Amino acid sequence: MESAGEYYKIFQRLSLPFDPQAAEKIDVYINLLKKWNSRINLTASSEWSVLEPLLLEGIWASRIYPEDAKNHLDLGSGAGFPAIPLKIMVPRMKLDMVDSRLKRVSFLETVTSELKLSESSAFHGRITDYLDTNDKEWDCVSWKGLKIKTKDINKLIKHTHGKTQFWIFHGRQLAAEEPERVEKSLRLLRREKFPYKSEWRLSVYLPE
Repeated sequence: MESAGEYYKIFQRLSLPFDPQAAEKIDVYINLLKKWNSRINLTASSEWSVLEPLLLEGIWASRIYPEDAKNHLDLGSGAGFPAIPLKIMVPRMKLDMVDSRLKRVSFLETVTSELKLSESSAFHGRITDYLDTNDKEWDCVSWKGLKIKTKDINKLIKHTHGKTQFWIFHGRQLAAEEPERVEKSLRLLRREKFPYKSEWRLSVYLPE
């Protein structure tokens, strides 16, 4: 278990009021991740120096989460970064997660159950299959480090409305199969640099 002081420092660094309930959920999440990591390799390491920036990113991003957004779709959810920290910090969110690996989906289901994250689900399968069998409309769609296919972006747009925000967490290059097509299909609203990893960014787009 990380000390309460570590979580207090995180909130302080991000200029957020300390939320003991959120900190408790974050601690449970991190401990579950460490436990599962030894078996299914969710992250490169369970060391706090590796996990802290991943955790920081989701909490940092929650500061600009749109006030009127509720239905959220996260693609390639993996170990739950940034979707789980976002859900913890924005509990009103109805979170749908998608991942192609069954073991990771099992982990995400365990996390949402243990943390009692209401209105959260995890789907095992390909993005295109999930979209083809779903008629939902989302207020926010996020992904990180996933080279999402152009055809899937086109399908995603059909599940959005004029105010839907696309949150793309990425390094120096946009996380997409064809970054230039993203720039043509979507309209950049803002781009934020993650303050604790110089190469990390969050690009927020709206439907064109």
